[in-house]
Amino acid sequence: MTVQDKLKQVAESLGVPFVFEDWTLANVEIDRTPLPAVVYVLPASGELDFKNGNIRDNQNGMLAFLDKVELNGNGQDNDSVVDRMKSLAMRFIVKLNETGYFEPLGGVMKYQVAYNKLNAVTSGIVFEVTLKEITGICERNL
Repeated sequence: MTVQDKLKQVAESLGVPFVFEDWTLANVEIDRTPLPAVVYVLPASGELDFKNGNIRDNQNGMLAFLDKVELNGNGQDNDSVVDRMKSLAMRFIVKLNETGYFEPLGGVMKYQVAYNKLNAVTSGIVFEVTLKEITGICERNL
């Protein structure tokens, strides 16, 4: 199972759609996706960790939690959506950590607020994350 498959599984367990694209294609996909949604932006970099007969994929990517907001909405409207997306992010990260797929995310996690980052009128939060697989794949299965 790929990193993206694992993230999608967690999002779907929370009842929210999952989008995996670069920002340009996510912009198109979000227009067709019921919101709120979890977006995993195509990783910019990463590393393969070869150890003890297993290969682990460690990806440096972005997780975005986005929802629709009123066009020309005021600060309170946006703040309400951002708070809901923080709550979704917390539930997602707790659930992700429970899977045991990756080293746990935790500690201080900085986020950026995303107001109207896409053509769709959305708000939410974006985390830069490094997802480090715990098990990976066995070298013998290649």
